Amino acid sequence: MPPNLTLVKTRKVKKKPLRVGFDFDGVIMYNPARIIRPVVSFFKRKRILVHRKELDFFIPKIPLHQAFFWLLHQSSLFPALNLKEIQDLVESGEIEAYVITGRFSFLKPDFERWMKKINAKKIFKGCYSNELDEQPHLFKARKINELKLDVFIEDNWDIVNYLHRKFWIKESNNKVRVLWIYNLLDRNIRFDHRFPQLRDVLKHLRQDILHVEKPKVLVISDYFYPHWTGLSKSIFHLCTALTKKYEIEVLTVKHQSKLKKREQVNDFWIQRSRPLLEFSRVFYSPGIIARTWKKARQVDTVFINSPCTNILPCTLIAKLLGKKVVIFHQGDLNLPAGFMNRILELVFNLMTLTAFGLADRLSTYTKDYAQHSRVMRYYLYKTVPTILPIPTKIDAKILAKPKTNHLTFGFAGRFVEEKGFDILFQAIPEIVEQLPGARFVFAGQTKMQYEKFYEKHLNEIKKVKRHIDFLGLLNEEELSKFYRSLDFFLLPSRSECLGLVQAEAMLQGTPVICSDIPGSRQLVKKTKFGSLFESENASDLADTIIQAVAQREMIMKNKLQASKLLDYDTLVKQSEKLIQF
Repeated sequence: MPPNLTLVKTRKVKKKPLRVGFDFDGVIMYNPARIIRPVVSFFKRKRILVHRKELDFFIPKIPLHQAFFWLLHQSSLFPALNLKEIQDLVESGEIEAYVITGRFSFLKPDFERWMKKINAKKIFKGCYSNELDEQPHLFKARKINELKLDVFIEDNWDIVNYLHRKFWIKESNNKVRVLWIYNLLDRNIRFDHRFPQLRDVLKHLRQDILHVEKPKVLVISDYFYPHWTGLSKSIFHLCTALTKKYEIEVLTVKHQSKLKKREQVNDFWIQRSRPLLEFSRVFYSPGIIARTWKKARQVDTVFINSPCTNILPCTLIAKLLGKKVVIFHQGDLNLPAGFMNRILELVFNLMTLTAFGLADRLSTYTKDYAQHSRVMRYYLYKTVPTILPIPTKIDAKILAKPKTNHLTFGFAGRFVEEKGFDILFQAIPEIVEQLPGARFVFAGQTKMQYEKFYEKHLNEIKKVKRHIDFLGLLNEEELSKFYRSLDFFLLPSRSECLGLVQAEAMLQGTPVICSDIPGSRQLVKKTKFGSLFESENASDLADTIIQAVAQREMIMKNKLQASKLLDYDTLVKQSEKLIQF
């Protein structure tokens, strides 16, 4: 069951204005002629026609050359469309703005004409042109020093490269961040702070430097709060963690009629769409597609929780709108035997594979799972493994379970074939023979509407039912107590991307016995806080449990390894990096 929710309030702290310099032609002014600059730089490098060093600029001194340069600068046709945004930042006290242009002295009248035309005095604290006809890169470096700028925005790559090396790499006292507006011909040059347009630079200023505006993320998930399985729970915790740095809105399916269409929880918004169809465990809502088209225009990144019925259309919409797309894959679709289920899996594979190809970044909990996934293994080059934040903190005081007269083994999750509980039922007789008095405790719902696993294995369950306590659905507080009451947590799954329940158990100081399958085995492998058994082998599961009990004291020494691997603050930072690229 989902936890009680509290709203988070943040207080804005006022900072002194950031001192920002803007180049004129190509930054403040739209200038199509700037596209030829990479060609001129190429001629300089190869000493073709132009016999000067690459960074040396031609300074026109005779009237004919000056006339040509004047004509060339007339290609600055009109001001950039984002001057109002600069003015807003100035008037709000966030920045002090300056114009610094390399235009030579004979172009000063034309420069001043434009300054009057754009009413520069209302926006910029100072406007400076190259009146002494210095080399433009040297003039700009001098003015940056004199004005003690924090940021300088430039469109000429040669100047950007020079200023970046001088003020960021070499200069220790005056670190100036140089932001580059690139053009079509030099778009392949790698640079950390490069942007296609002034509006993108200003967004970077607001979001990443000034922090006056949070980047916006649209999260799309078929299942979400108050739906409370690992698939939805993990993304809920992720959204809660990201609200410190991002503005989050979630699009999901209204899987219960009593739920609100729009609701705010934990400082982010949830928008629910009514389902049109319900089959197997899938709720399908075409309304999410329409809402994605509307909402994606307003955000920076679209984050899709996979498996997702609308993964392909939502990815297509986001890419058409020029948005970054991150897809977090929580596992391939594995349904019980049956012709229709095989068709559903095929459709899932085709749509997901195509969406993965379009996405900018993919993620799942472990590289191990990605390598074995039916759909992720083709896109390992764009996959960044990330364990999502788990808010439960390990209690250092819990060094071991209090001594009792019997051993307690717990298991939890959806009661479906994929979870492998039938393998555990087959192993229980051998376990209790070797460990008399052993008890098994299940937390969760046994009868699922979309899969009759409980009914199918009813005879096996009846044989071992006297050794099992079925607790039903537990809230978060009860679930924590459940984990702490166990000697071992069992995860006998046939397929599992990670198994959020095993991570939660580890964080409560309980070691895990897990199937040796891609994905979920990694927590035990990395922490040694538990044991692995051969997947779908009931006899090996029984032997592993018996050996683990004998070695429990040694296994418990690795508890802090689990604490370090699953540290909440560390996982939050990793999740932020997943979005920031």
